[in-house]
Amino acid sequence: MLGRRLLQVLGYVVLGGMTVVLAQTVMTTVNLVRVDSGLNSSLQSTRQLVQVNHAIIRNNKALPAVVKESQQAAIQLQTTLQATQKVAQNIQAINHLNSETLAVNQQIAQTGNNNAKSLQQVVDSTKALKSSLQQVQQNLQTLKSITDADKRYLSSMRQSANTMNKKTPGVG
Repeated sequence: MLGRRLLQVLGYVVLGGMTVVLAQTVMTTVNLVRVDSGLNSSLQSTRQLVQVNHAIIRNNKALPAVVKESQQAAIQLQTTLQATQKVAQNIQAINHLNSETLAVNQQIAQTGNNNAKSLQQVVDSTKALKSSLQQVQQNLQTLKSITDADKRYLSSMRQSANTMNKKTPGVG
């Protein structure tokens, strides 16, 4: 009877030990499920981060083209500025020549003397005026072609910026 009692007690102890092991196994399984869920969430976040990195890399590849176009536009704008300055100089020359012509005309009107010297000054001033006007016309044509080129460059820059914005998540 003592042996039987001992076996019964041993059975309870073994059963209790198995219950503890089973409880620990259940807790370990619950913790492993939590770890698995956390790893899946981390994997999804990593995938999203990789997609954003790819978009950034694509956009960074487009930046040199935008920089190059900006530099070309700056060069064109410098050319436009130079042409505009030439036009301004020609306009000043025209104003000066107009002033001289006016002075000559006033002298002619005041004196009523239509001498050859005054007429020659008018002719010379008119020739200089004609030459300056032709130069202004040429500069204006040059300025028009430069502004047309500027317009094309700015349009190209706008297209590049729009393309870059379309490739960036959350922009455009």
